[in-house]
Amino acid sequence: MEHHQQEEEKDTNECRNWSDLPEVLLLSVLDRLLTVPDVLAFAAVCSSWRPLAKSHAAAGSTSRPPPLLLHCPVPLDVLREDPPPPRECRFRIPSNDPRSYRTGVARRTLGGRCVGCSYGHLIVALTERTVVLVDAFTGAEIAPPDIGSSCRDVTCGILTAPLSSSSSSMLVLTTSRDDRVMCWLPGSDEWYVSGSGFEFSPRARSLASYGGQEFCIDSDDNRLVMVDFSPRMTAKKLGSPLPRRPLPCMRNFSNYHLVDCGTELLLVLFVSAETSWMHCSLRIAIEVYRFDFSGMEWARVDGLGDRCLFVDPVGRSPLSCRNPTRWGGRSNCVYVAGPGCDAWSVFPLDGSVIDAGATTSTECPLSAANWSMRTWPSPVWVYPSTLF
Repeated sequence: MEHHQQEEEKDTNECRNWSDLPEVLLLSVLDRLLTVPDVLAFAAVCSSWRPLAKSHAAAGSTSRPPPLLLHCPVPLDVLREDPPPPRECRFRIPSNDPRSYRTGVARRTLGGRCVGCSYGHLIVALTERTVVLVDAFTGAEIAPPDIGSSCRDVTCGILTAPLSSSSSSMLVLTTSRDDRVMCWLPGSDEWYVSGSGFEFSPRARSLASYGGQEFCIDSDDNRLVMVDFSPRMTAKKLGSPLPRRPLPCMRNFSNYHLVDCGTELLLVLFVSAETSWMHCSLRIAIEVYRFDFSGMEWARVDGLGDRCLFVDPVGRSPLSCRNPTRWGGRSNCVYVAGPGCDAWSVFPLDGSVIDAGATTSTECPLSAANWSMRTWPSPVWVYPSTLF
């Protein structure tokens, strides 16, 4: 009798319909998952759980786990020269978790130059006119057509939406006879160029998606630019410029980093801590600004509250995370990873000054010794595409 009852219980467990579990129970489980790998394991149980996992990891969510750091180890003695392609890339968790995860990105692709990271995909320039879209986790690639003979280089790129969305497209900034934004729709056999009368500064920086729109900073006049490509590509400068601030001469690094924080569009700015504009300062401070869309102006942010930001100084993948203490992180801080460093540094947003000349290249990603390093391979903050 007992044996028969055990068999019935076993059959019941094996046939359990996991998709019918109450949503409140599933959400309580998600609230206890502290890393991206844990959330991915949850989403893999059954298809009906995936939307919950996506909302759990959405920008602005209080339960969002920290992004993973994609790291391509290259010896420092060759990073300043012409390094060979890394043999592999691995993901690390920005906490005390010692685990790392190997990616499926091909070595040939790693030999290109990553110019952007959006929705779990790397945008890699293989040549001056050829880019490829790569899933940072699986290594699956999508190859758009060549950009065209007039393009001399690709400097920056983003996806406007996840590839699963019908509104997804890829925008890249290119240098050519006249610098421009190029747009490619997945599945299309051509690139769309900015329309007539569209002016775009060759010094535009930090493409970012926010609220269904694309933005960048025009570093010629420190104004926010909204890019629209329907029905034709146009650009509109918004509001007043940023307050003029002395900027350090960080060479290959970017001073401007737009970050989608869910309910706010923030700008992380690396500024010179010196008051003089006459020399290149090695003393750096981190400032954060919020764009007020109602007043069309930038407002200085004194603190991030219970949030932290993730930035790489090359400017490919700024991200945000709320409630970082739940996974062992630090609030009101900026996590920075960059060329030459195997890990990351955490800088509090308290007005403290970073002496870039006093730190060694392996200790601090903002070390002056790293400013002239090649911008790839270098660490990139990323969330997996399956969470979008």
